[in-house]
Amino acid sequence: MGSSNELDTHEVMVSVVKEGADFKFSFTPELVEVHEKECRVVYKFDKSNTFGLMFAGAVFPQTQEYEAKLININGILEDIKSVKIKGVGDKLVIKNKNKKHGLIGFNLLLCTKDGACYKSQDPQINNSPKL
Repeated sequence: MGSSNELDTHEVMVSVVKEGADFKFSFTPELVEVHEKECRVVYKFDKSNTFGLMFAGAVFPQTQEYEAKLININGILEDIKSVKIKGVGDKLVIKNKNKKHGLIGFNLLLCTKDGACYKSQDPQINNSPKL
């Protein structure tokens, strides 16, 4: 059992499928439901097929994307405390303050050793803090 100041952790397995010159990503679980006061969401690759991809960061929407409804209008970016890459790019950790109800809209940024970058679809974090 961890100390009382350790954060709860939600792990998400990221699977990759190559479609032509592009990649399609899937997440297990598809939706992370966060009820804790503060937590970590850890994204890890399904190591059976990474195609040489590494986590490079997270991409958060611009105001005009919210206005144009290109991403979830209910995104609550102020709940994101930090984004860190761990290991040799095989893990991405998001610290979530979970203070507001709603979906956090973002994309994972992944790259290859030769510098080609790819953006995933929204990995779906739903904040639902207990009152």
